Amino acid sequence: MPVGTGKLASGTTKTKGYILITYQGISLWDAGCIAGRILLEENSNSRSQQTELPRFDSETAAFLYAKEEVSRHLETLYQQTLHLVGSENSAIFRSQQMILEDPLFCDEILRLIEQEKLTAVEAIRRVTENWEKVIRENGDGSLFSDRAYDVTGVGAELEDVLVNNKCENRERFPEMPEESYILVASMLSPGALMAMPREQIKGLVLQSGAIHAHVAILAKAMKIPTLMGCNMDLSQMKDGQKAIVDLSEAKLILQPDEKRYLKVLRKGNEQSTKSTGIAEERFLQSGMKICANLTTPEELTEEVEQTFHGIGLFRTEFLYMNRETYPTEEEQYQCYRSILQKMGSKPVVFRTIDLGDDKSAAYLDLPKETNPSLGYRGIRLCLDRPDVFRVQLRALLRAAVYGDLRVLYPMITSEEEVDRIQELVTEIAADLEQENLPYRIPKQGIMVETPAAVLLSDRLAAKTDFFSIGTNDLAQYTLAVDRQSTLEYMNRVYNPHHPAILEFIRMTVENAHRHQKQVCICGEMGSDLSLLDWFVEIGVDSLSVAPVVVH
Repeated sequence: MPVGTGKLASGTTKTKGYILITYQGISLWDAGCIAGRILLEENSNSRSQQTELPRFDSETAAFLYAKEEVSRHLETLYQQTLHLVGSENSAIFRSQQMILEDPLFCDEILRLIEQEKLTAVEAIRRVTENWEKVIRENGDGSLFSDRAYDVTGVGAELEDVLVNNKCENRERFPEMPEESYILVASMLSPGALMAMPREQIKGLVLQSGAIHAHVAILAKAMKIPTLMGCNMDLSQMKDGQKAIVDLSEAKLILQPDEKRYLKVLRKGNEQSTKSTGIAEERFLQSGMKICANLTTPEELTEEVEQTFHGIGLFRTEFLYMNRETYPTEEEQYQCYRSILQKMGSKPVVFRTIDLGDDKSAAYLDLPKETNPSLGYRGIRLCLDRPDVFRVQLRALLRAAVYGDLRVLYPMITSEEEVDRIQELVTEIAADLEQENLPYRIPKQGIMVETPAAVLLSDRLAAKTDFFSIGTNDLAQYTLAVDRQSTLEYMNRVYNPHHPAILEFIRMTVENAHRHQKQVCICGEMGSDLSLLDWFVEIGVDSLSVAPVVVH
């Protein structure tokens, strides 16, 4: 132990007259050390600019006013997030909009106002609490918990409008010293995160340990250095207090000595100015092809077209969501064709619809399941509803004439599934031939995202053209851990670097190469720079990552 340093208590150290307080947490990613001044989220709320509410003729009118204000605010957040981090992450706000527009949600609030004579705020609060309770009882600690957070967020914003006449906005963050903020909160909504002035926020520290919840996913996509699950005493903290967040050690350090603080502050500023392009350079130097993961056509920007070797994963669920009927063959064909023409000679891998689990629509009439992530989804739904699947396959085969289109099938667990898919493709090709419609049978690959697919990868490689390893689900199913869990302990158990996961990836690559088939990593592990050299070593052919990762 260095001279002058003595341990006072767990998390408290006395160093040369300073009382150093540290709190342990969970790092979302290793961004070294950052320094800044504390801004408590609860205090920033109290600084919000408030304006006078309109006069309402009734409580019903008050609720309808709040609903309109929140709806407009959610749409703004959706558009901001869409352009910043893509549609997969912006879907958070779409799901909140769906709750706000749900007739059951709104009608229950109006009933309490009109029949039980509650105020709008009282009715919103009661309905929100009831919905939260029902949702949590149907799946606490799983992806259903995020639905509860969505309801909480909608209810809070409705109340906020009526109590303070405001939605979360940038104006609530005051001017602070040039060091900027480390925002500290017990938990944070996705809306509050998007409302932060990004240029002033150095980092984020949360008591909540739900590292796979909406706000954590957004923070990671926005590249905000974040520490979660931090068991800190907020009552002992105050605005303007100097702090260091050590993301390598997953610690929040309060009251560091001035020399150390200034050193981290200066180094952090230097790193931030150099960070742009570092990831892109590392990826390009790896020698692997770097492709993009996209979720909607709006994400296919000119920058994406020019930067990436192709699209390694284009999720097609966008064609089926937020609508009342199935997309037609012609609608899908025109969409796929347009995307291919934009990409020119570069490959575009379209994953067939992976509906079910957390991606659904009312017209699909999917069965209710206790654990939908293990149920009726992906290729299982497609093979059980060939009328739906055939429409998409016809559109893909027709569009394949216009570029390097490749088809990827999700949730494969057996050779029989691959055989049935190929039978359908052969039948569809024969139909198109008879109808004199131009078509091409494209390369066809499978998602390796289940232990079954890994263990059968030698045989599956003989029947397919390529593999894409979906590391998110592969980790979830291999470790038997719900990656959406909000339980802090389960966050630690969900470890993509687990030896079993790494061995499964190695095994899949070896079996694919034995049959001269290529392998792409298209899950979150693909953007993990700490694994880049290892991927090169085992022979991974390409990575497919969110565009934000390399910019």
